[in-house]
Amino acid sequence: MRTLAACLRRTPLAFVLAMLTGLSAVIISVSSMRIDPTLGFGSSQVLNSRSDLADQKLRIGEYAPEFALEDSEGRLMRLSELVEDGPIWITFWASWCGPCRAEAADTEAVVRKGVGQGWRYVAINVGENPDTVRKFLERYTFGSLLDPGHRVSSLYGVRMLPTHFFLTSEGLIDEIRLGILNFGQMQ
Repeated sequence: MRTLAACLRRTPLAFVLAMLTGLSAVIISVSSMRIDPTLGFGSSQVLNSRSDLADQKLRIGEYAPEFALEDSEGRLMRLSELVEDGPIWITFWASWCGPCRAEAADTEAVVRKGVGQGWRYVAINVGENPDTVRKFLERYTFGSLLDPGHRVSSLYGVRMLPTHFFLTSEGLIDEIRLGILNFGQMQ
């Protein structure tokens, strides 16, 4: 059986290059997933403590603030119109956010499973242009509203991505969840 020392003696340059490449990839992916400097949001890899939830602007039992946002195709949607269809699950997200990307497939599965069950999913992209959002969502059936100026995410007190709000059919905040959700939690 080969030992590490034997591998280093035979192929030191290849081994060192492989290690440096792997280490570089990890550093780049971790640093790019944690905080987007242009938005100032942390991803759930950085922030996910009880104090983050305590600092939320909005509270459970309060009415969710009204908003009107366009989707990536330019159609205007208002929260008051969306609530008419029943309870709503809102996710604030961005394509640069690693946890947002990681939960997208589970979100898709839960949304597909929930079609026709009396609730609605609303994704709100924070700060990205419509082309970036459309390209990311090509493989999913759910669309996204756009919050390019961070107006709605600020109104909702969103400081990390993803952040999930669950609203009743009356528009009351039933639950606020910070960070990535797995399939079971989503259900």
